[in-house]
Amino acid sequence: MGAYMGSNPPGEAKIKSPAKPIPCPKCKDKKTIKSGTIQGQQRWKCKACDYQYTRIQKRGRPLWQKSLVVFLYSYGVSMHQIARIFDVQPSTILKWVRIYANDYAHTPESGEVKIMELCEMHSRMQENIGQNNSTLLIAIDDAIFKSATGITISRKKG
Repeated sequence: MGAYMGSNPPGEAKIKSPAKPIPCPKCKDKKTIKSGTIQGQQRWKCKACDYQYTRIQKRGRPLWQKSLVVFLYSYGVSMHQIARIFDVQPSTILKWVRIYANDYAHTPESGEVKIMELCEMHSRMQENIGQNNSTLLIAIDDAIFKSATGITISRKKG
């Protein structure tokens, strides 16, 4: 029996890595080299700042989603309902709202919020044409969400 001399043990698939070196996320320098693998992912090392990294894409949700969550919460939508829309835990919603509250504290306007399917939202738009009311319509059709969702926010009459 001879010793295995390849880079991968027998029976394991070869790890595919990008053909071009990826710029360093810390210093943005393009002088990077491959530096082994970790848990099946290519590890890179920056020659300029000696930073080692594997993650190329940023973690977490985009700012527009977090802002929309805080906006909906400030209009009275429950955390659990928002969590179902965005497919996250209610504790995550609470965390985003608290971060926002620490930075920007003000009293929101009161209004009526309705969450519906996009087809229902379309019919609601048709009903509101020609009427003089203030309604904000938000359509969400993103790969992250389970289904396309529409959100309407109307000012309370009073």
